Amino acid sequence: MLALLEEQEAKKRQMEEELKEQEEKMAAIQEEVEKEEEEEEVEEEEPLERRRGEASTSKEIEIARIAEEWAAHLELGEDREAEMAIPQEEREAARRQIETERDAVRRKAKVEEQQMAWRYRLSQERVRRLEAAETAEKDLKARETRMGKIREETEIATKLNTLTQSVQSLLIAHHKQAQYIRSLEVKVDAMRARFKDFASDMMKYLLAEVHNAISKTREFYTGVIEGAKLATPKEEESAPPRREKVKVRFPEPFSGTKGEHFDNWEANVHSYVYLQRVTPKTMFWLPSRPFETRRLALLGR
Repeated sequence: MLALLEEQEAKKRQMEEELKEQEEKMAAIQEEVEKEEEEEEVEEEEPLERRRGEASTSKEIEIARIAEEWAAHLELGEDREAEMAIPQEEREAARRQIETERDAVRRKAKVEEQQMAWRYRLSQERVRRLEAAETAEKDLKARETRMGKIREETEIATKLNTLTQSVQSLLIAHHKQAQYIRSLEVKVDAMRARFKDFASDMMKYLLAEVHNAISKTREFYTGVIEGAKLATPKEEESAPPRREKVKVRFPEPFSGTKGEHFDNWEANVHSYVYLQRVTPKTMFWLPSRPFETRRLALLGR
């Protein structure tokens, strides 16, 4: 199909070149005629009308001659083209058949007949090629239309594929985000459980330490009271208790250090009795500062 179109374009270009050559020849002949006219005007002094008539006659003759040559060239070109379109073997067979004819008139007639047959055959071939070219052009347009539709469908499919991939990416991102949030919740729950366990263990440890300190304090004050009772003389039992300050070094119940600011042994006894009434339920944490040491506060009922 494309080869036929290219061949037709080449033939058209060849015909245009021949037409241009003929036009150039006609222009050259016209220039020669004009030069001859100018020379005749210089050499001969003839009447103006006679010279114009001769110039017009010579121009018409030259134009007719050029037209005949052009037609002959075109006819020769067509004959040559028709002859080139025929296979070599067929041309050789026709030439041998014509050469067998002895009569010149018949030979010429056969040549013309053969050329006309070849021209008709060439024209039929041209018509066939034109029809094939038109059919190919229609098929090409139909294919272009079909390709346009396929291209549009492909673009739609590509857009749908892109949209599907985007939705899948969003779903994957949402799933990963949900997994991350779930893992964070698990970690937070684990931290809470560990903190509860730590707080419970710390409370148990502190309660054990408090009970230990209370028992030690109880034992200490019991020993002090019993020692004071033994050291007191019998005649002074009815005497009122002393109110002066007596410095006695007693260990503190929680820190273990000894203090020196007790009023007297009665105050110590009252303190011991007060501590006996304190229960672990009345104790609570009193933080001094965040994440530092904690102190125990004792409250009475």
